[in-house]
Amino acid sequence: MRRPWSMMFSFVVVCVVGASCTPASAPQPQAPGAPSSIGQPKRIVAVINGNPPALLGKMIASPAGVPGMDSIDELLSVGLTLIDNRGQRRPGLAVAVPTVENGLWKILPDGRMEMTWTIRPGAQWHDGTPLTASDAVFSALVARDRELPTFGDASLRLLDSVEAPDEKTVVARWKEPFINADKLFATQLSSLAALVPRHLLEVAYTENKESFLNLPHWREEFVSLGPFKLNELVLGSHVVLNAFDGFALGRPHLDVVEVRFIGDQTTLVANVLAGEAELVLGRSLSFDQSIQLRDQWKDGRMEPVPTSMEVEYPQFVNPTPQVLLERRFRQTLYHAMDRQQWVDAFTYGLTTPAHTVLGELPEYREMTAGVPRYEYDPRRAAQLIEGLGYSKAAMASIVTRRASRSRRSRSARRRMTRWLRSSMQP
Repeated sequence: MRRPWSMMFSFVVVCVVGASCTPASAPQPQAPGAPSSIGQPKRIVAVINGNPPALLGKMIASPAGVPGMDSIDELLSVGLTLIDNRGQRRPGLAVAVPTVENGLWKILPDGRMEMTWTIRPGAQWHDGTPLTASDAVFSALVARDRELPTFGDASLRLLDSVEAPDEKTVVARWKEPFINADKLFATQLSSLAALVPRHLLEVAYTENKESFLNLPHWREEFVSLGPFKLNELVLGSHVVLNAFDGFALGRPHLDVVEVRFIGDQTTLVANVLAGEAELVLGRSLSFDQSIQLRDQWKDGRMEPVPTSMEVEYPQFVNPTPQVLLERRFRQTLYHAMDRQQWVDAFTYGLTTPAHTVLGELPEYREMTAGVPRYEYDPRRAAQLIEGLGYSKAAMASIVTRRASRSRRSRSARRRMTRWLRSSMQP
């Protein structure tokens, strides 16, 4: 059994006061084709601490290594389904999310599965070509091509077939049950198979697959399905995106989004403080830089978003002391450790203590709502430890050693990070 001992960590998103700052979802739409407000176009300048070589996340060997790439993906591309800012899967360019309850996700008697999506009316590519089920069939073909592993996912070996009974219906059949099957044709980075335009790529794929990855389509001629479409791309510098009037979910409120690529974090912070940028996307800042920006940037605010945890696991194989195998003793440790103080010291109070191994991540909130919480309570800890035959002094010694190891580990990671950064300097 695993138990969390420490606090939640998060990445930090910096946004201008009054601007929408919802990294997990695209900008809020308005009615399709609705014009922007009278006057100057609504424009925002964002920065990321990376330099994407392409505009499709699947094209990048390690998208996580390009902070903000997920946000660019969500601006340019939308799948049949998407994840909202509460971590819930919602309809995107499909009318509904396949579920067992609505009958669109079927578990067959022989153990196979069948999933069905109906494409939303008005869904179209940025060049005005309608999105069809044939695009999904072609996208699955590309994603399952072993000569193009960039586009696929290992779990696609479980996929049996993708068919188009008509131009608005997509049917996927799976060889066996697979819990993440609903990620097929989702928004790009989270998708098992990203939607790509058949009408623009099929000839190149069929006739010259060797050059498929080098097509200008993936860069300066990128065409996708999202709320924004490509206006200008200068590799190593910036990308300019314009609102897509034909977006099936409604035209976004912003007219133009410019994302600048800044490789140096110090330069990135300087741009924000100088008013050259209004939004930082992705894991672009360290905690120290985030605090610096929070204290110096009077015109904006910082919003931490939990994404992972710092966890300590008890040793259950021949533990020392043996009492670690006792559930009540582990409960005692929870009551004895002031984890809020750890959060305040290590993350400047930007995060919260984790009460389960799932932490406070939004997609698990319903699941963890009823889990017991063992808050910091030294008096209760003393009662529990004495009930196990231990003295308060012995308990304090154990907790102190754990806290000391945690602080040393944190300090060592910081020293290693500083050393790596300095060693990579030209």
